[in-house]
Amino acid sequence: MDEKVEQLIKQYWKKLKKKANVVGFSGELQPKVIGGVSHPERKACRIYVKQKGDVSPKDLIPKRLDIGPESIETDVIAVGELKALDNKAKRRPICAGISTMHKDGTACTINGFFRDKETQETLVASNNHCYALENKALIGDPVLQPGPYDGGKYPDDQIGTLEKYVEVKFDTFTCPFRNALIKFVRLFTRQVAENKVDIAFAKMSVLYEVLATYIGEFKGKRFFHVGDQVTKSGRTTEQTEGVVIDTAYSGYVTYSRGMAFFTDCYLVEGAGFSAGGDSGSPVFDMNGNYGGALFAGSDQYTIVCKVENIEKEANVELITSGDSK
Repeated sequence: MDEKVEQLIKQYWKKLKKKANVVGFSGELQPKVIGGVSHPERKACRIYVKQKGDVSPKDLIPKRLDIGPESIETDVIAVGELKALDNKAKRRPICAGISTMHKDGTACTINGFFRDKETQETLVASNNHCYALENKALIGDPVLQPGPYDGGKYPDDQIGTLEKYVEVKFDTFTCPFRNALIKFVRLFTRQVAENKVDIAFAKMSVLYEVLATYIGEFKGKRFFHVGDQVTKSGRTTEQTEGVVIDTAYSGYVTYSRGMAFFTDCYLVEGAGFSAGGDSGSPVFDMNGNYGGALFAGSDQYTIVCKVENIEKEANVELITSGDSK
């Protein structure tokens, strides 16, 4: 904390926090903001309030605060009522990082927003196993926010309908009859079922914002490198951080329908980086650049499909905050 601010807080905070609407302060002297314009030459003690106006004279913030012979301006900034974010609650407009799911599912996470290159429609994304139920859902099926597990109900909480998905190709099935059939077919074709993405898209019927809870704006997109620190916003574990340890991960992922083999994915290390219900979470670098969609994991490791593979396999383009303005 700035030394001058620390002195001011020791002297005045006990009285200031009792005033109506006051919620906090800045630990550093900040440029005075007048009419939306910042004035760097005028350093002020910034006080945050819920709202301006409609307060009694006794609740007004003094224009200046004195410490010894020095008098320092105050700057009052309205930030609204700050609440703990609930990624499982209903939210309109919708954004990334919050609960969502097919109406017959449990709960996953909204990944982000994409433009279909063929139709030019804006679509909301999550994993295939969230919106398309591992290829079993029908185009046009309702998608909810929040998901059914978090209290979402059809039709009150519907945000759109399943529009398209990239099929998850299973290497083996839990169904013994289907598994026997696929093994028989591969005796002749020698096909190896490979996947690069677990992704699906819904056509929206509600308003949306191109941002992610805790992270903020989708500032851009980029390829991650080994050693990069990354973060995500998810329905269950909210914001967590991890480290990319492989940019070319290939391996099996277990689904309810069977086993699927994935290639060219990110592998992120980090205890608690993801948990059930975080499927679909957007993953970013520490500067807010999107890198892909979380879709599987264990206690220590998480698999993320790359944004370039999502765009190519699904014929879509990520919408960033700048694109939406």
